[in-house]
Amino acid sequence: MLWILLIVLPQNEKVRTGLTFAGVGMLALLYSAVVLTSVQELNFNDFSSLAGVKSLFASDMAVAAGWIHYLCFDFFAGYHVRKKLTESGLKIWFQLPILLFTFMLGPFGMAIFLAVYTIRIKKATAL
Repeated sequence: MLWILLIVLPQNEKVRTGLTFAGVGMLALLYSAVVLTSVQELNFNDFSSLAGVKSLFASDMAVAAGWIHYLCFDFFAGYHVRKKLTESGLKIWFQLPILLFTFMLGPFGMAIFLAVYTIRIKKATAL
């Protein structure tokens, strides 16, 4: 739902920013609640190895926290991608695939965004 709003909201940056931060804020609060209610299950030493991270996800609460973590950060990244590409003049139809990749495969979408944005900025400054 948040991603749909990000795409279809009017070009009014204040409206989009307000709704985006409200969405990110809600996800951040939900994440905090999940983590704080399950903190006794966390062993912070587990973050130092792949095997340790895998063991963290044996708990349903840890999986929920991980999922909310991804949703929150990927959406915030999507907001940034949308804002910067709009500012660079790229039409929404060309932004959609980049936003989809950012939603589904966060870092891959960010890599595409960085390439497209860099090319657009270089072309704009060359004029």
